[in-house]
Amino acid sequence: MNNLIRQWNGRIIRQRQDGYFSATDMCQACDKFFANWNKLDSTKEYLKALEQRRYSDNNNGKFVDIIQGGIPEQQGTWVYRKVAIRLAQWLSAEFAVQVDEWIEELLTNGSLAIANIKAIEKTPAQIAEQVIAETETVLNWTIQTLGLDETIGKLMKVDMVADLLPHLKPSLEPVKQHLSAADPIEAVGMTATQLGEHLNPKKKAKEVNTLLEQIGLQYKMYRTSTKSGKQKYSWQVTEEGQKHSTVHKVTNGNSDWNGNQIKWQMSAVQLVQDYLDNGTV
Repeated sequence: MNNLIRQWNGRIIRQRQDGYFSATDMCQACDKFFANWNKLDSTKEYLKALEQRRYSDNNNGKFVDIIQGGIPEQQGTWVYRKVAIRLAQWLSAEFAVQVDEWIEELLTNGSLAIANIKAIEKTPAQIAEQVIAETETVLNWTIQTLGLDETIGKLMKVDMVADLLPHLKPSLEPVKQHLSAADPIEAVGMTATQLGEHLNPKKKAKEVNTLLEQIGLQYKMYRTSTKSGKQKYSWQVTEEGQKHSTVHKVTNGNSDWNGNQIKWQMSAVQLVQDYLDNGTV
């Protein structure tokens, strides 16, 4: 299925032949995040009310259609025309007027007339640019949501480019080394095992985790395994612990486990050492 290509603010806005708009493109054109709009109570109420209706041009029954994998130009979040109007109103008043005109054109010509509009095929370079832009949007949201520091954010983006453009990977290694060179521990952080190596006397990871719990930097969150039915736990940082760590969300594809990978900063080493030496922090 070829996409129709719209333009706004110098950015491409894809529209499918069934009339659905790329919410991914719409939000990128206005420097906003779809997730922020989608979590609003007003959005949830609107989508719930919309689901009670039936529309002849909504063949798949979805008002928000998320496509992952497959052909790059078909990936992303797509929204039904009515949802596109609501989203555009949140993004920008001027953009909302433009989307209204696009929708009016669609309704005036009829959905079948879309097939007669010349679709613009993207070049490989344009597709690559689109994929990189969408991936960067997700990365920026992740960095902002998890509160990752600037250096880690830059390292993540370098890795992103290396994954998307493997032939550049050798050239990017010096960049990664430069970003981490100033203070690699502060940039990347330490696991509990690595933190234990900085203590006097040295401690194993299990002992370090217990100490971090005792001084109020982390706590255990218990859950029941969906596979074994057994009680398991993962470490979560406390509000105080957030000041001395960075947290990465990790999922194990070979099991039902997912949780946090905590990387501790040097300030946490000092707190644990003080606790060992004086019994207080």
